[in-house]
Amino acid sequence: MAGPYRQLYTEFWSDPKVVDSFSPEDKYFYIYLMTNEHTNQCGIYQISLKQIAFDTGYAPETVKSLIDRFQGYLKRIRYNPETREMAILNWAKYNYPEKTADNRFQCIANELRGVNDKSLIFLVLAHAKQEIQTALGYSDTNAGHDDNNTPTEGSSKPLHSPLEAPSKPLGEEEEGKEEQEGGYARAREFQRQEEAADLTGAHFKIANTWYHRFNELTGITTMPDERANLASKKVLEFLGGNLNLAMKAIDFYFENWRDLWFACSKQSRGAPRESRQAEFRFGSFASTDNLTELLSRIKLLPQESKKQTEPWSTAAPAVPDDELASKEQKDKAFEKFRKFKTIHPTEKVS
Repeated sequence: MAGPYRQLYTEFWSDPKVVDSFSPEDKYFYIYLMTNEHTNQCGIYQISLKQIAFDTGYAPETVKSLIDRFQGYLKRIRYNPETREMAILNWAKYNYPEKTADNRFQCIANELRGVNDKSLIFLVLAHAKQEIQTALGYSDTNAGHDDNNTPTEGSSKPLHSPLEAPSKPLGEEEEGKEEQEGGYARAREFQRQEEAADLTGAHFKIANTWYHRFNELTGITTMPDERANLASKKVLEFLGGNLNLAMKAIDFYFENWRDLWFACSKQSRGAPRESRQAEFRFGSFASTDNLTELLSRIKLLPQESKKQTEPWSTAAPAVPDDELASKEQKDKAFEKFRKFKTIHPTEKVS
């Protein structure tokens, strides 16, 4: 018996966010999240981290790292580890019907009733069509929502909704109301976390950029693990949140690694520059002492070029303008030179 199938729009491959921010591993992982056998019509399904690791072949630590990345930096999913529920935030945009008359509507309504973390419902329905939002008990996107379609304090709540059971025993109405309001509160808390995630997203970018350059030079296909992500967070904190400086440090590291002792293997550090062997390790790059040394060398580079053209032993910093000789001093020096050449015409001046 054939199982259900899931649609993947061809525009996925030309989506600017995917093109600019997704690594090959990101694309593989996201396609898995949208097409695995646990997915359903509503876009919120139960799955364990152990199951994801088994299906994808990734280590559990890698799965956790990927989920953190997709929640913080890429903002494509929301995962509740307590209820083991995965929400694909853009699911409704591409997979929900536009009208309630569509046969899929009732199936979606039935599945949403079984969702334990109600805050996930609000996050997914934020991308659904207005008629679907209203029918499912989601307030107007232009009234009572913020710019990111997250419900606010003033959100209107209809009296009846397909998200609720057809009838409730007497005395459960207040409990249901508290549960719904709790869902709004969790959705608002998620929004606050999203707003605070910019720094988190930046540290993911540091780790991913470093490993992208690492893969380019070594021909290996790998990605940051949890330790690398933690180390990159410390790098960002050490740099005062300056992501641009971190990117410059990564560029310099891989363009000039033969001049950096901590990027060369121990056996080849004393060898001629061109014969030195790489020993690329993110932990070494992210070391506070090594990063300080690396940044100090960047300051010696001319602004128009990042590459070091001279050995460090002979490179000299530019002389400040206020230390250059004045016009009077130059005139005196040239006059002294002319007199010397008149008296000693055959001698060289060293």
